[in-house]
Amino acid sequence: MAHEGPTIEVLFFGPAKARAGVDRARLTLAAGTTLGELRSELERRVGPLAPGTALVVNGEFVRGDGALADGDEVAVLPPVSGG
Repeated sequence: MAHEGPTIEVLFFGPAKARAGVDRARLTLAAGTTLGELRSELERRVGPLAPGTALVVNGEFVRGDGALADGDEVAVLPPVSGG
């Protein structure tokens, strides 16, 4: 079993919020958990995220798949369309 790692705050919006039944959740992750691993964990908990759903860390769109840190805030934003 992995060592206990960072505690993060997850903010849910749109369909993910409806499925989660809450607008935010505090999660304690395994040490070294990446954003991609968090996405998989969220899908396990609330169901598939729509294609184009963004996970935004501390208010910034993140490229890559670095490890999350203690105190990070991750917003689950639905895809948007414009015109």
